[in-house]
Amino acid sequence: MIVRFIPFSNPLVRDKIILLITFGHTIKPCSVTARDASGEIIRNKIYFSIEIFFYMKTKICSDQLKLIVVFLILMTNCTKKSSNEETSNIQIPEVLTIEASKITSYSAESGGNCNDGVPLITAKGVCWSTSHNPTTNSTKTIDGNGAGSFISNIKGLTPNTVYYIRAYATNKIGTGYGNEVTFTTSTALTVTTTAVTDIAPVTATCGGVVTTDGGFSITTRGVCWNTSSNPTILDSHTTDGNGIGAFTSNLTGLAANTIYHIRAYAINSEEIAYGNEVTFTTLNPTFPIVTTFGVSDIAQFTAKSGGNVTSDEGAPVTIRGICWSTSLNPTTTNSHTTDGSDTGKFVSNMTGLDGSTLYYVRAYATNDMGTGYGNEVTFTTLHFIGESFGGGKIFYIDGTGMHGLIAATTDQAETIWGCYGTDVQGTFTAIGTGQANTTAIINTCLWPGIAAQVCNDLVLNGYDDWFLPSKDELNQMYVQRNIIGGFNGYKVYWSSSQDAPNEGKIQYFFDGSQGWGYKDSNFFVRANRAF
Repeated sequence: MIVRFIPFSNPLVRDKIILLITFGHTIKPCSVTARDASGEIIRNKIYFSIEIFFYMKTKICSDQLKLIVVFLILMTNCTKKSSNEETSNIQIPEVLTIEASKITSYSAESGGNCNDGVPLITAKGVCWSTSHNPTTNSTKTIDGNGAGSFISNIKGLTPNTVYYIRAYATNKIGTGYGNEVTFTTSTALTVTTTAVTDIAPVTATCGGVVTTDGGFSITTRGVCWNTSSNPTILDSHTTDGNGIGAFTSNLTGLAANTIYHIRAYAINSEEIAYGNEVTFTTLNPTFPIVTTFGVSDIAQFTAKSGGNVTSDEGAPVTIRGICWSTSLNPTTTNSHTTDGSDTGKFVSNMTGLDGSTLYYVRAYATNDMGTGYGNEVTFTTLHFIGESFGGGKIFYIDGTGMHGLIAATTDQAETIWGCYGTDVQGTFTAIGTGQANTTAIINTCLWPGIAAQVCNDLVLNGYDDWFLPSKDELNQMYVQRNIIGGFNGYKVYWSSSQDAPNEGKIQYFFDGSQGWGYKDSNFFVRANRAF
């Protein structure tokens, strides 16, 4: 079988096709396979309205009769559907645009919904622009194919900008657009870098101001620095709180005499922003910075202090400690300790001190540039038994280490207690009561030259507050008699403690025993004073 289509030019005929069919001699038609001019098979797809014209020609070849029939098929109503007719039931998609949400400085979320009745959607998404009626020639997303709803993530936006957005869907007919919606991106997260201050060889102070948060809470902020431009949080950085507002950052671990680039930064859940870049140069190395601790555990001959090396100022600390003197501004040429190296706190123990002495103390730290000294503090060592102090010698110190009793180093007289037969009220025996006893005796007994009066009137080595010791105070003098000195022979001394109206208490210094003596008897007198 041979099939051939020939289009005619008759305007009343849509398609004109000549089918040339060759039959066998039985004149039983073969099945027909028809093709149009482009070669597409149209069997079972077309309907024919036929006018038939016959043109016959016979020719005998051997025993076979060949009949040539020419069919002119006039396709006037529906010969073969054209490509336009095939797609006449397919429409451009109808699309609904979803309002924008999750709007940030640089992104947003939208989407759309394509009608289910439209088949063969090959692409769908949203398109946007800063002008009305964006198309797929504008920036767009591609979010799959087929009918139904979809979500689109819009990125790469500019902060604080109005955008127009439309959903779209494309099939073979064309592209349909949804309604236009608008939204405005958030103001960008912004932070500025403040000036660098307090520049030292290895430290400096900077900071920043977070002015806007970009629509999300600031979780971290600080400054970052490097020796090259555009430092980031991958470089050295501080962490200085959260939220908007100003903050201060302390830079440590710097290298001396070095140029640094620094930027403030701020982070929210969506982005990280950096401030303007600032540069500064650290100072040349210098002496370490050190502070002196107060003095503690003060005793007669020892005390404790220390210090804190807060900065090596660009050169490692090789030695540190404290130095002290009885003069202002002690240095390492005076008495000093050696308490390690490096920065940080340290404790120093002072030994070999003189009791009851005012000392000046400074911490020190040394690096290759020299020695730095801390602030100066003072302290006085405690008094000690036998110390020449306050017009005599200390023979008793109380629990504070700061107070006690002083004895004259010589006897003042050999005289009577006085007021024999008179009961002097208000005399006691304990340490610390001698001054009150002496006053009570003088106020009650007007006899001249008595022991209490001798002590009360004494002016010795510039001091005039002497008194007759109580019984227990006199006993402490006996205990320390060799340190005080001047107690020679078989002497007996009056105390200011009354035993009875006729008697006063006494102590024998040749054996340490205590007893009483008649008030009109003559015994030795040794004055005391308190400090």
